[in-house]
Amino acid sequence: MTELFQVLSLHSDIEKLSRYRAVLSPDFSMYLEMAPVMQLYNVFRNRWCGAYWASKGIRVVPTVNWGDDSTFDFCFEGIEKGSVVAVSTYMASEHDNRCDQKEWFMAGYNELLRRIEPARIICYNTPFPEMQGNIIYVDHERSSWKYMNYERSFQKDDLEAFKIGGAYQKPCDTIEPYLIGKGGGSAYGGEIKPAKPEDE
Repeated sequence: MTELFQVLSLHSDIEKLSRYRAVLSPDFSMYLEMAPVMQLYNVFRNRWCGAYWASKGIRVVPTVNWGDDSTFDFCFEGIEKGSVVAVSTYMASEHDNRCDQKEWFMAGYNELLRRIEPARIICYNTPFPEMQGNIIYVDHERSSWKYMNYERSFQKDDLEAFKIGGAYQKPCDTIEPYLIGKGGGSAYGGEIKPAKPEDE
């Protein structure tokens, strides 16, 4: 009975995902403190889900995540050169005292540019000014599940179908959030660095 439920649930998930023009492969965590075997396993799970969804006729954009430079030998594997990819600055940005992790993020991001040479980069959360490439910004605030609607259908054949407005002024596209995760950097964050002097 459990197997039947899992098959029915999987079929339902595929049906829901197939209503979108494209989906991102899951962003399984690659925390710096993780054992290397867990980091490797999470890269495997990311690529497996993407490959499985693609085998069901779903257009998949691979989400790329990394740990420190010791993960560079496997975290970019299985992604075609010149692909559209997705990344997240969420765990390297200033939320939860993690603003000290930008250097870690940029080292992996620059390696991604060198190894994959992506055609476009979907960036969940505000891109850093130093980020190079053809970036499509995804507004973190609008990525809440409360905005999800599985009944939508998109008629256009390109990313224009997902464009939204926003206050962010970097000269790059924006894309509506859909099936985006997050997880990288240190799970513990960094030193507390108040955003305003009055918060000290």
